Amino acid sequence: MQRSRTISNGHDAPDNAPLMTYDPPQSYNSGDVAMQHLDDTPYSPQMVTSPEIIETKGGAYASLNTPTSTYDAEDGPHHHKHYHNVKRFDRNEARKTLLKTGLVKLIISLFFSAAICVALKSWEGFGRHVVLSKNDVRIFNSLTIGLSLCLGLNILASLKHYASVFRWSFLTRRYVSLEVFDLILHLSSLAKITKLMIISSPGFRGRKWLRKFRWFKDVRDDGTQWMWLACLGWLSINIGSQILVALLSLFWPMSNSEVPLLSYGNVTVADLNTFYVDNNPPDPETDPYRLINETSLEAAWVFGMEAMAYPEFNLADMQEDLSGLPGTPIYKGDGAYHYRFYNREPNHQYTNYLASSRNVTAATTCEKLEVSGKGDLIETADAYLLEARVPGQQAWIQYPITEQASGSITWMASVQETCGPRCTNFTVMQYGFSERVNVTSLFLCNSTLSDITPATAKDDIKTHNDADTAAVYGSDEFARIAAGAIGWTGIPWNDWLDRQTRSYSQGSKWSPAHNVEKQEVEDMLMRFTIGAVAAFDDHGIRY
Repeated sequence: MQRSRTISNGHDAPDNAPLMTYDPPQSYNSGDVAMQHLDDTPYSPQMVTSPEIIETKGGAYASLNTPTSTYDAEDGPHHHKHYHNVKRFDRNEARKTLLKTGLVKLIISLFFSAAICVALKSWEGFGRHVVLSKNDVRIFNSLTIGLSLCLGLNILASLKHYASVFRWSFLTRRYVSLEVFDLILHLSSLAKITKLMIISSPGFRGRKWLRKFRWFKDVRDDGTQWMWLACLGWLSINIGSQILVALLSLFWPMSNSEVPLLSYGNVTVADLNTFYVDNNPPDPETDPYRLINETSLEAAWVFGMEAMAYPEFNLADMQEDLSGLPGTPIYKGDGAYHYRFYNREPNHQYTNYLASSRNVTAATTCEKLEVSGKGDLIETADAYLLEARVPGQQAWIQYPITEQASGSITWMASVQETCGPRCTNFTVMQYGFSERVNVTSLFLCNSTLSDITPATAKDDIKTHNDADTAAVYGSDEFARIAAGAIGWTGIPWNDWLDRQTRSYSQGSKWSPAHNVEKQEVEDMLMRFTIGAVAAFDDHGIRY
């Protein structure tokens, strides 16, 4: 019997030829693609029905029912039967894999979405509105951005996984060129999808001049009609999801409210009766060299020193948020220093507070005296003396000086009341005879702390008895101690019972390393006084 065989292009397939002999590896890594092993029959069913050979730039693809040689097409008793291990794309299995993996990815996305919702709701408050400091706002912003990044990365990973499954569905539908095959195989790349969308667009087919450009030389002519729409939709989903996640964290209204949150209840304020409560006050009869309020004097000086770093603002620039400040704000204007008191929640004093309408002002007036000669001190058995006079007068007066240090300022505060119930009298000397300070200067100053203005604001506190009024608006003794805070030591020094003295190192805030004038002395004295009040209101005795 004569064998019938037709050869075209070297190898044409007979009608009943076995599949091309190829034994793929047992392991297959295709990006979670559902494949089915077919090795139960000698010959697997035909996977492709087209008999043509697909011409490409790199060679030819033969249909899977083409024999590898003419010998494979021969029939006879000596024909050897080959059993093949062929993998076929299973659409049902792919749907199951896609559904299972997609469900897991969806749960993760829902988790991050819920976390973002919880974070945004915590910003507003669950039961009631909350007050957040600047540090709390920074933490919230970092948390929101982090959750948004996690959500965006999870969505991106999910879409890439879906693309790795969908690509095999597209590749098993029709013959494509090698270039298009490569683009579909890399659907996880947005650049590949964009190029596939362009070359698949119907408007580019038949335009030979477009093939001169690099991206259009592979324009498809395989009859595809809807691939470009699928690519467009996929690009929209990818880019749109990332933009929406970014907009969620960027444009969520997270600005602080300009109106404070208020609720009725008790508040705590600074007890302006005294700087220190002495449980064992000294007895003047048994210990005449001790002052009854000596501990309060030293406490006032300590509070003034603590307020050195407190921020200063213009009187028109009122501060409402204290979370980013090193202390309560001090205001300067109209030739004086001002302070506005704060009402605080007893259990959360430094997070829940409200600026009060109660204000106090520190004012100082100084007079510079004319010093005799070069400013040499006259040393006596009891003290130093400095001759000076008021400008315009003829007589020289010897002013007692408790201590001296070259180039430094010495602040001598009067213990007795001499200039008013809320005023402290000062004798201030800057001793010369140093490289930077070469002139001895003497000033007479009156430092005054004004009465506290009444609380008139709608939401301010209201006093109910005399004890409330005394604590809220203070006493004259408290004001006079604050006015002399820069000079208090708390104890008599060198038997000086009528005055106390502080000298500060040259170059410090309270003793500049240059010759000072009247305005600078007034400014330092007012600043120290109002600082003592501000620090006491911040963390002093509470009422």
